[in-house]
Amino acid sequence: MLNAQIDKTLIRAPFSGKLGLRQISLGYYVTPATLIGTLQSDKIKIDFTVSEIYDSLVKAGNKVY
Repeated sequence: MLNAQIDKTLIRAPFSGKLGLRQISLGYYVTPATLIGTLQSDKIKIDFTVSEIYDSLVKAGNKVY
């Protein structure tokens, strides 16, 4: 029973990554709506549209700034 109560105090994410700057302090009471921090990733996949006048400038693998 004690282990079940301790497990309720842990925060786990269903994905991997690195947490950036923390938005809360240790011991802070959190709810599902509380912003804890920002997720940092080296690579992400983004889907967006580009006007066809720029079609020749955009290729798969290009960096987007």
